[in-house]
Amino acid sequence: MKKHFVYALAAASFLAVGCEEVEEAPFAGPLELGKYISVGNSLTAGYTNGEVYLSAQGHSYPAIIAEQFALVGGGAFKQPLMANDVGFGQRRYLDSIRTVNGATTTYITQHDVADMQSIGANMARISGPFNNLGVPGARSFHLPFAGYGHATLGNPYYSRWATDPNNSSILSELPGDHTFFTLWIGNNDVLGYATSGADDALDSITPQAIFDASLEATVAALMSSSATDKVRGAIANIPDVTTIPYFTTVPYNALPLDTAKAAALDYAYDLTEAGLAQMGIVHDYDDKFHVGANAFMIQVEGLLSDDGKPLPAPYNVRPATAGDKITLTLPTSLVATAGMGSFDAANSVPYGIPDRYVLTPDEAQRIKTATDNFNAKLAALAQANDLAYVDMNAFMTQLFTTGFSHSGVSYTAAYITGSAFSLDGVHPTSMGYALLASLFIDEINAKYGSRIPRPWSAGRPTF
Repeated sequence: MKKHFVYALAAASFLAVGCEEVEEAPFAGPLELGKYISVGNSLTAGYTNGEVYLSAQGHSYPAIIAEQFALVGGGAFKQPLMANDVGFGQRRYLDSIRTVNGATTTYITQHDVADMQSIGANMARISGPFNNLGVPGARSFHLPFAGYGHATLGNPYYSRWATDPNNSSILSELPGDHTFFTLWIGNNDVLGYATSGADDALDSITPQAIFDASLEATVAALMSSSATDKVRGAIANIPDVTTIPYFTTVPYNALPLDTAKAAALDYAYDLTEAGLAQMGIVHDYDDKFHVGANAFMIQVEGLLSDDGKPLPAPYNVRPATAGDKITLTLPTSLVATAGMGSFDAANSVPYGIPDRYVLTPDEAQRIKTATDNFNAKLAALAQANDLAYVDMNAFMTQLFTTGFSHSGVSYTAAYITGSAFSLDGVHPTSMGYALLASLFIDEINAKYGSRIPRPWSAGRPTF
């Protein structure tokens, strides 16, 4: 069985900036790199194109960092590899990109029950210990959580290699004799809330106190080792998730109308306003539909009428603005056939894009505030423990606004064409992971005076 996704690409242009530095002779400096450990979530595990799978794991940013460490005496780096490239069956594949009458459409196939035998092979238990402790789906508080790999209730990726799935934690998998680590955690503490359209019934932002306590426990565990008096490492902060293609690809005004359709929608909303008036509610939808590209109508929880009364569903809609972010998972088939984003003619009621597919400016601000507070804690922990600090937030902002040049390739945050992000719109391509590895290495070199070469990003697989 295949699922087909159709994503509308937003038109955008970026100016790629940056230049390559001339690498000096490799030099480890004070770093002891005999046993490098990475801790994190799907970004650390090498997740890409909606899945974690064998060939992609070889391009995880920790694996790339380990390759560079090997040039200055770094040790072996073992990952909990999947058995094949099917993964758990959620991988997305790029079928085609077609342009018709100036409109570009991307066709993506997802194999959700592809080769059950191959999926089963990826569920089998494997033995560690492992250096890459990145677990897709992990939040800050999952790292010290005992039983996170529970055979029936836990994380299926971690349960494959957990020492004791029902009782061990990710932190308990630390070898205890590591000499260097990278930690990148916290993205999922805001991401699930964001991708659910800021619907608290579906997901929520991790409370600050829980985040702080979890990070303190995690860093304390990472700083403890029998192999060295001074463990060194790097902590990365959390990017603004609203700058990733998942939230920036679908334009807010991607509702094309001809003369007849525009007039029909104006008339439909005039009738709706008259119907509300009969219910004792005064409201003007400010729709003003016209020929060409129009703003989608979006559903907004708690939206008030012009006379201050709560608008009941499905009447609680308004035109989207440039500040509203439509998610990449917008069901475009319903937009085309059922009136989602405009009007449900079959039932004669407004049909706003459901809240779970939209981030409003207020919701985006809540996410930004939480991200800033989480990053303040991460920065404080890096400073208190004399660790390198990798500003992924600043990098993502640059990728989104101006672009970035590396290994002779220009990268942007544009979906597919920007080369940095995979088909899921959240996780990097293999080329993107090489960029992230370079950021870690740059900050490690700056902090510790080492000269670890940056990896080459060009030529790695994308989709």
